[in-house]
Amino acid sequence: MNKIIEKGAKAAYEKYNEGLIGCCEPSWDELPEDFKDRLRETTKAFIAAIREPTNEMVEAAFGKSDLEPHPFRTVWYDMIDVILKE
Repeated sequence: MNKIIEKGAKAAYEKYNEGLIGCCEPSWDELPEDFKDRLRETTKAFIAAIREPTNEMVEAAFGKSDLEPHPFRTVWYDMIDVILKE
């Protein structure tokens, strides 16, 4: 199981429930596995959507560069791709 996807899905579920007043939603461990799977797939879709780093992200990591594509982008893509393949 992909630990990052699991961690993200659990955090999103807990954050969503945090704002519900008077709600007695089950804990993550009590959820049916098929519901957890849907949350994991949603988390994967979110991560895929942020696969393209912004210029601001690249510059924050390594500063401006005249190289195109910036070498950081390749590193970022590789890291995200590892998450999505698991």
